[in-house]
Amino acid sequence: MAKQQRMMRIEQKSQLAAMQQLESRSDEELESETKYKAAAQAIFAARAAERYDPKAARAYFQRALAASRPQERLQLRRMADASLALAERRADDLKKAT
Repeated sequence: MAKQQRMMRIEQKSQLAAMQQLESRSDEELESETKYKAAAQAIFAARAAERYDPKAARAYFQRALAASRPQERLQLRRMADASLALAERRADDLKKAT
């Protein structure tokens, strides 16, 4: 009789999946986050990009990439590229308007 294969349920909890839960937290709560450090840094970066601060956003994204796992880095880089492009474009528009 052939052995019956066991089914295993694999639950993958990545830093990027945790971002949805962390987005509603305050800055103080995100600073104290230890388990999902890369996700917290990426949220800080996105918030900085929304404030039209590409310099701070770039620094946060660099920290997020350093804290992330190799499997998550490509997606984080794509998010960083899009956020930084938008923040830089908006910051340039604000400078031209004043």
